[in-house]
Amino acid sequence: MSDSWGESHQRGDALLQAGRWQEAADAYDEVIRSRPEATVCHVNMGHALCHLGRWTEAAAAYAGARDLDPSVLGVCANLGDALMRAERWAEAVTPYEEAIREAPDDCSIRINLGHTLMHLERWEDAVGVFRAAIAQEQGKASWHANLAEALFHLNRWAESADEYRRARELDPSAAGVCARLADASTRSGRWEDSISAYRQTIRETLEGEPGADETREAAFERAQNASRLYRELGDALCRLHRWEEASAAVHRANQLNPLWSRAPIGPMDAHIEAWVSGGWSEPTEPPSGPRLMFVMDSDYGELTTVMFFLFAQGLAARSTLLLSERLFLHNRHVLPGRTHPATSREDVVRAVDREKPEIVFLCSAYLFSLHGVMSLDELDELVPQLKSRGCRVVTTDPFLGLLSNLGTSTTVSVDIPADASADLVREKQKQDERLLTNFFGSSRIVADLEHLYPTYPAALDAEAASDARVLSFFNSSLVCPDGPTGPGASETASAERPRWLFILASRDYEAQIMIHGKERFVDTVIHKIHATLDAGRHPVFVAPYDLVQAVIAKMPPTDGVTLLTFCPFKKFLTLLIDAEFAFYWNVVSHSMLLRLMNRQPFFMFDRGHLVRNVTPLYERVVEWYYQGREPTYLSQDQRLDLAELTEQARADSEDAERVARGFARAPAPAEMLARVLRNRPAKSVSREQAQGSIGF
Repeated sequence: MSDSWGESHQRGDALLQAGRWQEAADAYDEVIRSRPEATVCHVNMGHALCHLGRWTEAAAAYAGARDLDPSVLGVCANLGDALMRAERWAEAVTPYEEAIREAPDDCSIRINLGHTLMHLERWEDAVGVFRAAIAQEQGKASWHANLAEALFHLNRWAESADEYRRARELDPSAAGVCARLADASTRSGRWEDSISAYRQTIRETLEGEPGADETREAAFERAQNASRLYRELGDALCRLHRWEEASAAVHRANQLNPLWSRAPIGPMDAHIEAWVSGGWSEPTEPPSGPRLMFVMDSDYGELTTVMFFLFAQGLAARSTLLLSERLFLHNRHVLPGRTHPATSREDVVRAVDREKPEIVFLCSAYLFSLHGVMSLDELDELVPQLKSRGCRVVTTDPFLGLLSNLGTSTTVSVDIPADASADLVREKQKQDERLLTNFFGSSRIVADLEHLYPTYPAALDAEAASDARVLSFFNSSLVCPDGPTGPGASETASAERPRWLFILASRDYEAQIMIHGKERFVDTVIHKIHATLDAGRHPVFVAPYDLVQAVIAKMPPTDGVTLLTFCPFKKFLTLLIDAEFAFYWNVVSHSMLLRLMNRQPFFMFDRGHLVRNVTPLYERVVEWYYQGREPTYLSQDQRLDLAELTEQARADSEDAERVARGFARAPAPAEMLARVLRNRPAKSVSREQAQGSIGF
């Protein structure tokens, strides 16, 4: 080379100070080629390469310097930084640990090590590192936020909330801290703190004035974030039983969705609306008869069964509904003055002591522990408490009398794809154990109770088994007199486009995304929406919040679409009967019974989560719910075609008539109640006997 290595070194230093990074790197490279032992040139070359964003090469330069002289001040920290920026997390840990030993008072090294450990999901180690840094130097909001995040991933919610709160106190403007504080407070059950944090987050960052240069995409993302936070705020308010505030928050969450996804449903058939309204008219005086109480699970199917039982029946005036939080939020006015929240066994017992019902329906006791309504131990205490107060106790049964005979996880098992990951297989095993524990535990507790079913418990050409514990009913008032029936009937009932109603429950949505993947399933729903519009129909989806948000995020603005995350029950009944076609992802969705009673067409895309998880159930569902006739299935990938659907509905009409006749064999609600009161209370069985006692 034309000048000595010392001159090249000096030139490199000058270029480095001048910010001419590439030239500096070239000068140092020239020195290193002739004098590879020049440690300081390796270090300075690493600095220049870092400024150029060439992290892997910078890491190699720092590693070279460390190998030549491990005592060079700061080289281990520099190496750790370069490896971290290159996202070589595992390799960065050792240099950082060495750097901490060299400079134990330098908190920045600990913080960078903490970040690295978080990327490696070594949460416990990260907590220790962040705590050590905070102990050395107080007053850094970001350090408390980092510690809070690591604690959050360890499910140490209360500690996480404390650290997020400290971070917020140190820097109220810190991005994202308030939202995470809300989440951690929610998970730790600190509802007041959660509500305050959600409201503050909404006020400060999501509902303020948009910037002048805010793009349409940014505005949309801001609205979606606000919608999610309002939804979570509503959940927290529910936990404190602040129902009106919770309802307003959830309503606001849906208002923030774009207008195209909230097309008004419009007027429905006046005859149907009058029929539904009349079904809930109050009698001038409550009729005589037994007082009834219905204790509800969080499942809408159970609420549907109860409302079908009470529709247009005088006994509704002497009934009390106790709803879980999830149901009560949107259905607290379903029986005005007689609908109350119940979130524990104690709530139920207090309500029984106050109302003194003669019959208590647990809807469904089989699901209480699984869905978090009450534990198995609480259920085990509740049933004898009710009996000791003179109540007849009845349960509904989504398993149609099969559960206690199912035996092992070969028949009760979460359905997952054949190519499922190892993590999903492990999760399946955990959930299988949870299902078995909850299902068979509840079966033991309620084995001797009478069981209520919404349909006649046998196929059309068979008689029901003679078991005094098996109850069923047929409410003839659910048949809409002179209402529109059959394909195309609703087209003449209104000037509006006929509606196609799509009904998807949360647990069936979870099953669909597990089997097909979320992205593919969201695409499937979007295709259904477009096909419905192409048929000149109005698509109305009643679906989980997460699915609605995913569709909105992925689908371009399209007028005439209604995406509902909830629908008040009375409005839902009207919509259900008024719809030209209804589509389901679950053969055990109880609302389809109303379509069957009224001989109206509906179609299935899937058997649903319950049949997928309890495999022998399908045959019994076909026998009872469909009176021996399988429902009509459509392929998820099949495009909806009006002519084909109309032809299929006409072909199914004769079978629909037979199914409706089969339902009518069950007794009327009042007759069924009389039977309950006539029957002797079932003799209690031992826990050992209960293991195989139900096999209707």
